[in-house]
Amino acid sequence: MGTLVERIHECRGSGNRDAWLDVVEEVACFYTPQLRAYVIRRAPAADADDVFQEVLIAIGQGLLSFSGQTDASLRAWCYRIASNKCADALRRRAADRSIQIDREALWQVIEASAADEPLSPGDRIDLKEAIDLLEAVKPSSSDFLWKRYVLGLDYQEIAAEYGISYDNARMRVNRCLELAQELMRQSR
Repeated sequence: MGTLVERIHECRGSGNRDAWLDVVEEVACFYTPQLRAYVIRRAPAADADDVFQEVLIAIGQGLLSFSGQTDASLRAWCYRIASNKCADALRRRAADRSIQIDREALWQVIEASAADEPLSPGDRIDLKEAIDLLEAVKPSSSDFLWKRYVLGLDYQEIAAEYGISYDNARMRVNRCLELAQELMRQSR
């Protein structure tokens, strides 16, 4: 009967569509329990089922170009696809969370809050400069800076929101802050 990889290579060259579909189904069925558990651990919980379906589709489509020679290489290849699909889902989720700053709406909120406690001229200038700076940097940077310094989220909260580690959140915020400081130096 041969290994999965041997059957993949045999069926791919045979031109027998039914045999090929059987092999694709066999690979999918063989790795489903392991890959499903992997995706559930790595992908955003709300997207896990969709990501798993994307993984199976990508494996089915990619088997035509799979060139590995062992079942271990097939397993590694399947996990690489799952890893990439999970990363794609996390990137999509992070992009969906980006805050688009509407300058006028932001100033309306600031003015409304200033009714109780008016802003000093210095605070107003600093706030205007911060808003200009947030608009000048790339959207992901402004989002990290906004959440850290305007909303007051700590690194752990930012990490949880983006599905990244504490250290990764801290480093991203610091890099964004360095970029913002560099932009301020250049503007003066």
